[in-house]
Amino acid sequence: MMWAAGQGGKASSHQAPSAAACHGRAAAVAKGYLAALARSPWRYDASMELVLYSTDGCALCERALDGLLSMPELSGLTLRVVDVATEEGLLRRYGERIPVLRFGGRETDSPLDRDAVIALLTP
Repeated sequence: MMWAAGQGGKASSHQAPSAAACHGRAAAVAKGYLAALARSPWRYDASMELVLYSTDGCALCERALDGLLSMPELSGLTLRVVDVATEEGLLRRYGERIPVLRFGGRETDSPLDRDAVIALLTP
């Protein structure tokens, strides 16, 4: 898509950024954010770990875990897998939604593709 912008009485034509370019920028922001966290001298903060709510025998959960483990953007972060079947409150809260990924007090659920994970990690 093309658009024209007039600045100082002159019109210029610019190519609007593609979706891939926007995604690339978001991934770069998230990667920089995570790299800064990994270098940070601050104490461990449990709200900054990734928590995957899952359960045994859940094919979507297994795929989500495999996808998370294959993302280089997540290196340096702790990933904790919690089985929702071990606690009634977790089962009530997450049972119908699993897999659910939690980071920094925010959550996203299926599908947990790369775009959803990057969006969750981007402040």
